[in-house]
Amino acid sequence: MLMRDSFNNSNRPFRFESMWTSHPSFPSIINETFTNNSPLIQSTETFKSLVTHWKRHTFGNIFHKKRRNMARIAGIQKLPNYQFNNYLLNLESNLIRELDSIFKNEDDFWKLKSRFNWLTEGDANIRFFHTSTLNWRRRNMIMSLKEESGN
Repeated sequence: MLMRDSFNNSNRPFRFESMWTSHPSFPSIINETFTNNSPLIQSTETFKSLVTHWKRHTFGNIFHKKRRNMARIAGIQKLPNYQFNNYLLNLESNLIRELDSIFKNEDDFWKLKSRFNWLTEGDANIRFFHTSTLNWRRRNMIMSLKEESGN
């Protein structure tokens, strides 16, 4: 696992995700990186390393969070007396609010990945975003190269 992580980090380009801005701790990373008088290139590299660590350890994977929250909500709703237990009702309510936030982040993620110019906000057709991204990747592959001699 450790070897795979180091392989992915070295070969994967850094990409800013707009969904990160919705997290309450994200502005502190920006303030920590860009408020001192260091050169822009150095600040950018520092930002990249801080955000990469923060993304993995604080923000997390939205798809894992979504799956976990949905399983927890389903588990609560399967309990026989959950409608009469205030603790479980409050927990379910909090999990549903958190799941709404995760859905918003997932929506932002697929909008950014699909490379589509969005005219309106609020379209939650995740399958469309995912299909657009996969189609873009297929079209963007380099199948062959041709040198000056024609080979």
